[in-house]
Amino acid sequence: MKLQPRNYMNKIEIKAVVCDLDGTLLTSKKKILNETKSVLIELQERGVKLILASSRSLFMLEEIIDALQMKQHNGYAVCQNGLVTVDLGKNEIQESPGISDKLALEIFDYFKTHRHLGVFESERGYQ
Repeated sequence: MKLQPRNYMNKIEIKAVVCDLDGTLLTSKKKILNETKSVLIELQERGVKLILASSRSLFMLEEIIDALQMKQHNGYAVCQNGLVTVDLGKNEIQESPGISDKLALEIFDYFKTHRHLGVFESERGYQ
């Protein structure tokens, strides 16, 4: 699918497109439509930065990043709800400090004591 020039495109220079994944970019089967993939790749070829924003860890985005050719086009991924930001072209990772191990253990103990389900996510996935 080839993008057609639009009059409004001459008035506004789009510099970046930010996409959420689940329930937005991906279908209910967790796949990207071929038409969507083609358009996002073409936008990157035109110089528009593609940024994926997700609660997922980086390793959970690798298949999507590859399918959208984001490394070749110097895209970005904002992972773990903003705790990790990745410059895919340079393979540079910036991490926010998150919560301390001590606080994580206190939260876990609270969940355990009060019989709540607690799920923690790290670069290794859900814990």
